[in-house]
Amino acid sequence: GAIALQPARVQVNYKNWVATTGMMSVHYNTGDRVATPPEYSRHFTERMLLLPTSYFLSGHKYQYDLGTPLQRIADTAAVHSRERSDARSTYGIPADRFVVANFNSLVKMEPRCWSVLLSLLSAIPQAAVWMLQYPRGQAQRLQQLAEEANLDPSRMVLTPYAPSHQHISVKALADLSVDSISYNAHTTAADTLWGGLPHVTLPEEKMAARVGASLLVLGLGIGECVARNTGDIGDIVVALARHTKRFASLRNKFAEARHTMPLFDTVKGVRNLEVALRLTLEAVEGRFHVISSHARGGREPDVEAKLLSLRVDTEQAEKRSAGQGFAGMQ
Repeated sequence: GAIALQPARVQVNYKNWVATTGMMSVHYNTGDRVATPPEYSRHFTERMLLLPTSYFLSGHKYQYDLGTPLQRIADTAAVHSRERSDARSTYGIPADRFVVANFNSLVKMEPRCWSVLLSLLSAIPQAAVWMLQYPRGQAQRLQQLAEEANLDPSRMVLTPYAPSHQHISVKALADLSVDSISYNAHTTAADTLWGGLPHVTLPEEKMAARVGASLLVLGLGIGECVARNTGDIGDIVVALARHTKRFASLRNKFAEARHTMPLFDTVKGVRNLEVALRLTLEAVEGRFHVISSHARGGREPDVEAKLLSLRVDTEQAEKRSAGQGFAGMQ
């Protein structure tokens, strides 16, 4: 392709491929000290740009409003209210169970992850697992596996996608999320974290299996949901399900961190990336300067106002494009 022809003097991979490109025409790959720790640099043909916070920048703050009635109900997840039960029932979610979610595409549902979910259902009698019906073929296969495991149908819920303008708040009606293992949730994890949903993940060696830990540790400053092995995933979830005060405290911690920690500070994240890209040019030109690895914070009113003005009304966009398919997108 065009990248192999090296149209630019310096070429950088950023979120295009969660691994090395293996291409000598790509000079740098972007990561951070958790997603791509220096000791794993042998897996990359590129030099690494390590950002000071999670490399996974997000614009959720400017796209998804957390002030909706449904989100306010979801944010009281630790309180079993009538409103929360009714909201869950509306979307086909068990109203009175401890709901463990995995919102990834089902193509990521490998045997290890399925075994972890089954073990959780065995250890927590009041638990249910919630996943999305995508792709449909994999959903049918999963239902077959559940029948083979003699799983009570009420304890595994498969639902369609919620509308774009509601999906984050709908997902936040779960109690917590358990990550896929070999290929973590990326944007899906950012969605659930913006909704305030605790997320349990297991980092392995490759980059695609370490993004969840990057989001938690460097993005939100929360390390207690990072597991050491598959058994540890179960220990973390079971402990939270059995200790309501501990779970409520953790849920509140996630809800607060989305507003105070770097993960959703888009302006600061962009400034950090700009600094890193500027350094690549200076390295090529043989010029190096000692600069802070942390860029300015996100308190830039003009930038914030501009980003807020660009917020997409996803509900209206869906209505306009309904029935038009790709032909309606010019």
